[in-house]
Amino acid sequence: MKLGIFDRIGIVKTSLSILLFSTVLLAESSPLFTLERSTNTNQVVYEMIHEGCVPNPKTPIHPYWVMNTKKGTREELTGIEKRRAYGVKILSTAKDKVVFSLKAVSKKSLTGKCLPGESNPVAVTLIQGKESILKTVYVKTEGPGIIPRVVSITLSGIDLSTQQKVQEIIEN
Repeated sequence: MKLGIFDRIGIVKTSLSILLFSTVLLAESSPLFTLERSTNTNQVVYEMIHEGCVPNPKTPIHPYWVMNTKKGTREELTGIEKRRAYGVKILSTAKDKVVFSLKAVSKKSLTGKCLPGESNPVAVTLIQGKESILKTVYVKTEGPGIIPRVVSITLSGIDLSTQQKVQEIIEN
């Protein structure tokens, strides 16, 4: 039996769909930290997409909204939000880690990786000069309008050497 062109296209589309679906199933997503704002209770969650702690080469870090003002629904960031305020810039990827920065705190580099003996990745950065696991970024703003003025950014986490809470306030 000879297949027509539309039959072959349908087979190819189905095969690609199965391949993409199976690839998505193999990948894991693990929350790294949240970004909170003084304007409302909505949060941006930053997650690492990985397979057994190996970062996804195309999209290793994925930020998204948890809209607590809308019963905790999940929403994707808009293009402007990704480019301006809440997006990430991937600096490098390797087999065991991804180095990135946040648009909101572009001078700080973060490393998404699994710590020895762990299977869930964390975001590691310097907080008060100490290598720490980042848990929360808090952005304090003031002023009306769509783009309020950032007053300060607070990084909170856990010091890797002492397991004590650490915090750093970056004044704008």
